[in-house]
Amino acid sequence: MALDPPSGQLGDTSVIIDLASPTDLPSIDPLMNVDEATHLVVDFLTDHVGPYGWTVSRSADDGRVHLRARDDAVATDAESRATVLRPHGPLLELLGSMLSTVLSCDLARLEEARLRGRAEMAADTDVLTGLLNRRGWARALQAEEGRYRRLGDPAVVILVDLDHLKEVNDGLGHVAGDVVIQSAAQMIEDCTRPYDYVARLGGDEFAVLAVDVAESQAQDMVDRMRVALAQVDVAASVGHAPYTPEGGFTAAVTAADRSMYAEKRRRRATHG
Repeated sequence: MALDPPSGQLGDTSVIIDLASPTDLPSIDPLMNVDEATHLVVDFLTDHVGPYGWTVSRSADDGRVHLRARDDAVATDAESRATVLRPHGPLLELLGSMLSTVLSCDLARLEEARLRGRAEMAADTDVLTGLLNRRGWARALQAEEGRYRRLGDPAVVILVDLDHLKEVNDGLGHVAGDVVIQSAAQMIEDCTRPYDYVARLGGDEFAVLAVDVAESQAQDMVDRMRVALAQVDVAASVGHAPYTPEGGFTAAVTAADRSMYAEKRRRRATHG
């Protein structure tokens, strides 16, 4: 990465790294992915500052990357830790800024890939609702799996199953059933954001991948869906589950499906 680091020594004379010499810094390029750049920076800090169990985190407020040493690896008390790490503060800020630049470029590339993927999924659209169909949903999960495993961002899978659609089809005809499906699709989509994935998996089942959202925020989305569906007289059971790197989206879909069917059983027990 081509940077013009500030001249002079970093901190006092005990500091090893001279920022006037850019060759001393790790060779980081914006075209790298953030994982590769992070490994270079952590190895650099371990070699030049100390084996302090370096951690890399992204601020929830401004999205910037911050580098920190593990407390118990530096010193046993806060004052001693501050004494050890204070001279390295400017270096940590500079390296964090470099990683922030790499992360921004990496995220931009991922977003471009996401948009290309959406364009490619135009053929994977459910004709009745205009939502993704089952094939498009599978492609969406596959496309997002790698991103979420790398970056660890939060995501939630929501499944919606319409109640009594068969009775509508049998009693009023499939045209009436199609109207119910279209109304439900519109309400579900209205409760999501433009960058979420919304699909009709077939028949009376819908799915949502709420990206970059914590489980508490997803609960708000689910609550809005229940209210919106009730407003158009569509009875539905809704379940959701968070994405985890350990289980991936496959496990999240399975957990959301269990949650949805548990609600369906409760609704049947209550309403028949």
